[in-house]
Amino acid sequence: ECSEYSPATDTAPLEDDSQCLACDNSTAVLNSGATDCACADNDAFDKVLLEYDQGGNVAANKTCATCAAGTRVVLSAFSTAGVAYEADPYACVSCPDPNMSWGTSSLTIDTCSCDTGYTAVGSSLFGATGCELEDHTSEFTVNEANAVTVSYKNVLKVVEGPATSTASVESLYFQDLYVKSAARCKYFAEEPEDYRACQALANLCVLQQYAEDSQVCEDFDDIRDARVATNNGRAEWGAKMPWLVYDEDAEDVRDDRGILMDIAFTGDGITSFDTLEFKVAKYTANGTWLGTEDVSTLFHYCTLPAPQTDSGGGTSSSTRWQQVGHSYEDKYRCDLKTLLYDEQVFMDLYIVDKSTDTLFPVPVRNKNYVRANGQLPNLNEDIEDEIDDVYTRRFFLYDVISGVASDPIVDEDTGAYQPTVVRFAKNIKLKIRIQEDATTKIYPPVLYIQYQDVIVSEILSETNHMLGKPVVHFAVEYSMNSNALYETFIGFVSAGAVIAAFLFGLRLSNMYNNNRRHSYEMSGMSFEFLMRVLVLAMHSFNVTFFPLMFCLCAYLFTFFKMQAEVYLMLPSESAEEGREPISTVFIIFFHLMFFFQLARIIVLVYDQCHVEVFFVDWEKPKNANHEVSAWRQILIANEWNALQTKRRTSVTATLIWLCFVLIGAGIENVATPQPSLTDTRPGVTNPLLRFASAMFWWALLSVAQWLWNTLIYDRYFTEPPGQHFVDLCTIAKISVVVFDSKFHGYYLHCNAPYDHADVTMKELSEHLANEEKGFTTNRGLADASNKPQLQDVQVFELYVTGLWRKKWERIYASSTVQRENFGMDRRRGVRGLDIFKSETMKLTDSTVKASKDLTEYLKYFIQNTFNRVELKHELKDQTIPEKILHRPPEMGNDRNKLVPDHALLGGPRFLNVVFLGNEADLLLFNMLSFAICDVWFQNTAASILFTYVLNSALEWVRRTFGQANLARKTLVDERFLI
Repeated sequence: ECSEYSPATDTAPLEDDSQCLACDNSTAVLNSGATDCACADNDAFDKVLLEYDQGGNVAANKTCATCAAGTRVVLSAFSTAGVAYEADPYACVSCPDPNMSWGTSSLTIDTCSCDTGYTAVGSSLFGATGCELEDHTSEFTVNEANAVTVSYKNVLKVVEGPATSTASVESLYFQDLYVKSAARCKYFAEEPEDYRACQALANLCVLQQYAEDSQVCEDFDDIRDARVATNNGRAEWGAKMPWLVYDEDAEDVRDDRGILMDIAFTGDGITSFDTLEFKVAKYTANGTWLGTEDVSTLFHYCTLPAPQTDSGGGTSSSTRWQQVGHSYEDKYRCDLKTLLYDEQVFMDLYIVDKSTDTLFPVPVRNKNYVRANGQLPNLNEDIEDEIDDVYTRRFFLYDVISGVASDPIVDEDTGAYQPTVVRFAKNIKLKIRIQEDATTKIYPPVLYIQYQDVIVSEILSETNHMLGKPVVHFAVEYSMNSNALYETFIGFVSAGAVIAAFLFGLRLSNMYNNNRRHSYEMSGMSFEFLMRVLVLAMHSFNVTFFPLMFCLCAYLFTFFKMQAEVYLMLPSESAEEGREPISTVFIIFFHLMFFFQLARIIVLVYDQCHVEVFFVDWEKPKNANHEVSAWRQILIANEWNALQTKRRTSVTATLIWLCFVLIGAGIENVATPQPSLTDTRPGVTNPLLRFASAMFWWALLSVAQWLWNTLIYDRYFTEPPGQHFVDLCTIAKISVVVFDSKFHGYYLHCNAPYDHADVTMKELSEHLANEEKGFTTNRGLADASNKPQLQDVQVFELYVTGLWRKKWERIYASSTVQRENFGMDRRRGVRGLDIFKSETMKLTDSTVKASKDLTEYLKYFIQNTFNRVELKHELKDQTIPEKILHRPPEMGNDRNKLVPDHALLGGPRFLNVVFLGNEADLLLFNMLSFAICDVWFQNTAASILFTYVLNSALEWVRRTFGQANLARKTLVDERFLI
């Protein structure tokens, strides 16, 4: 072992310090530092120090030899042509390119220069430069200034805002690759570097977004067109060059039937396949092929650093979208700072045709593609715009090299060059279409990509760092041609429009006839009338279109989720076909139906809070000194008050069960676009499937409650609320008159067939027992004795004449005005809460006459003792068509009409003036409230809460204002209402 010069033996160590050798003192002498031997006369650096002989054995002495032509030794470190040379007297080194030579003068001795007829290419900042023939490079160096400028036209300045700003960079990578790649690719010599050069030139074109006016793309196209031979007979795929752009018509690309394998939801792996396999061929920026690999989670290319990794993409993301029919959607945050120094990779996407075990190319539709005239052909507004779509092959997910400026910023930690602009794939969508005439086969999948650009200095700043954490959207959509579905939808809408128009016309006619009478002046086409007509049209629309929308959604749900073989795919949710997706059309209908139903409910509550209610007390004083008690009227008023917001279904119970079923049991995830009814894995849901599922459970739970209450509970455990109220009124001998419009109302005849109702409990029980045994007369009207079918009818629809109405209003108005004046006094603070104050008694004294006059008027009318025909009534039963169409009877100047109100499943029609008679409308409002909130928030819990709050508010308004109206119209002080 020898590590240093030994003066005693005059020897120097070998390069590996294994032993010592003496200089031969002829060609090799001791160097000036007396540390090793050095070559004599080596001013030209062409002598190399040798320690071994030709056999590889240690020589007797250290000697020097002349370096081969074009090489030299390096005695002190320096850099040239992108290569750093270290001092080494034992080696002869050459320039990095065979067409490059060392300088011969003292000024150029440490410099490599291209030989005559060659020009230097490449950037020394990326390593060794090279030399190409000037004849090959001259046509490219002329345009180099334009070629190396990269334009960014989708720069994002505001977080999640529009990417409309622009920027440009003189790219260092383009300076390094452009000229040498273009020259080598054009003057192809079958060398490996030539193949890489064509790939590199293609990559530069891809980095320019295939822009037609970019110099690199023009050069690539010229070189490709000059190639006589092609690949696979495709003119746009030059021999020994990458395939970049489809030259076919867009329709031919999309509708290619070259994929031969059959797909199925449950394939056997031999004749049919239930999973799709995608692969990508990957290339580096300089054109080096990295191989082919599975796509897997490739499109979840970006993550967030710990501890936020669950919000980013990454290798743990789902790949279930590769199962046939399993559409998928994901949004994740991407920290662009994690990509800044990653290796730049370019990809060609393929689908594996398993029937032939071949790779089928997947076309790419780059939405950022720009024509020379500045048009964006791949951003379509109408279906006709698809004609000029341009499909490409190669793509990237992020670009961190084109934005490296010619005077680059060097990262202190990694020593890598920092780009000034980063481009990333903001929206990625893979669309897989099923062939409509052969549902077991697919058209070529199409990859849609939309890029955005971000200025790196802005994402590194503390003030705007969220700009560097954009949301990336990745989706996979299985679909099929929806023209047939659109035609079906249009057919349903057309039929629905006809039905709605007919229904509206019928109801408008009924409303018109109900509000027109002879001898009564009407105000004409008032604003209120027009608004009611409009709401009537809205309600007719809802009554018709809600079941139609539900049936269509249920059809999609049933045939998509329950299909055993590939038969149906959901319609596309994007507007790429040039028209609004059918889901958007449905959502528009959902909004219309909700707001239409809201208007209907507002009018309904308003009308119910303004109905005219009056109690007719048939009780007679027991003697001249004994007045009739008011407590029976207070009892009936409270019973009516409780009836106002009663319903046959409980919204609270429905919502609780919905929460259990949809959230607790995970049934809400059945609405994910997967062709399986048992797949309840969480995921983005389809709005049409979500509507069908939610409305089904709403209907099921509500109908179950309605059936229980109507067919079982009210029949075997209690009695229907309407009948219960009539029975109570009968026991109290108090009839009820209710007007829901000017000439239409209801009369509840409740004059019990015994003399007094204000009796003891024993007497009351005896009355009921006698009635049960048939010892009393029927409860019906006296003039129904000659009509056996009407003798027990107590509830009637009331249609009055104009004269009858005038007389009613004249009497009724006087008591109402006095009552309203009392209410105004109370609001001014004149009266307190003490019900025994003299002012309250004075109020009763002032209204008792009007109340008695109105009672007498109604008694005369009911007993049919008026002399004038217009004030009399007649009993008129309806025909079956009149019952179905609810047509009012012809009035003219004839008598008033009492039409028996036969109870149906929903109860007697007089319940229409309270919630009980409008269960269907209220249920529809609740369902639409849930549905529209579900559209807004895509959150079942929020939808349940929203529906509950809205329904509670509705009930509060109805209860509060309905009670005030009841007190005002029946002359029962509100303080007596519980």
